[in-house]
Amino acid sequence: KEQKMITNNKITSENYKEELKKSVKLYEEQPMYLLRINQEYCTYEVLVNDFPIEKHYRRGKDATGIKINKAILK
Repeated sequence: KEQKMITNNKITSENYKEELKKSVKLYEEQPMYLLRINQEYCTYEVLVNDFPIEKHYRRGKDATGIKINKAILK
């Protein structure tokens, strides 16, 4: 099958930001998802949905929250 490209003649280089904002769906609640990994003297890599989130190769203690919203698909 031949697929045709859908074009919108209303979008220009000056108004593309405004047009893009109109297409973004906003929700009443916008939660922030975090992983808190408590580790002591070990190395690790964190992947969420096969998306690399965090790498820790240093020695020492670490217990910071890692934002994972960018890796959540739905």
